[in-house]
Amino acid sequence: DAKRVAAALETFGQRYPMFSIGAVKGRIVDDVVRARKPRRVVEVGTFLGYSAVRIGAALAPGATMVCVEFSPEFAATATKIIDRAGLASSVTVIVGKGEDASPEVLKRLQNAPADLIFLDHCKECYAPDLERFERAGIVAPGTVVVADNVRFPGAPGYLEKVSKPDYSTVLRDAPYESVGWETKWKVVD
Repeated sequence: DAKRVAAALETFGQRYPMFSIGAVKGRIVDDVVRARKPRRVVEVGTFLGYSAVRIGAALAPGATMVCVEFSPEFAATATKIIDRAGLASSVTVIVGKGEDASPEVLKRLQNAPADLIFLDHCKECYAPDLERFERAGIVAPGTVVVADNVRFPGAPGYLEKVSKPDYSTVLRDAPYESVGWETKWKVVD
């Protein structure tokens, strides 16, 4: 089940390098999902699928989540993890960049805007990808956008974009979960 899969990913992340929103930020996202009850969710930056499992498990029956992951390898792994969590009927992963994904995302959302967007990918891509999603109709009035690590390490242009009157922005304090990550990872040729 999804809770056991999420717990397994948390345990894995304690021993091996893994991008993940972590437990504290996970609860923040859980609160948003519980309060807003989204029917259409978009995630950009899926990695192994931890947040997709966490969000997907909290969605109401009939809701859909579309995850965009740049790496084909990570997308394939996330798809298997999502399937293992029993969420394959509501959570799908597409391979691509956020900037290129709008047509496929919109198609999978049945040409309706997202209720919730979770950005956790290339930090310098947040603002331009959000603008592309606005132009495509994926972001509309009422869409909630949650973005990870906008203060540190930072997402250039994102906070300026969402400080405009079109957005009501709330910043939440949370730990930066990847401190030390760089020293755990070893590249092997």
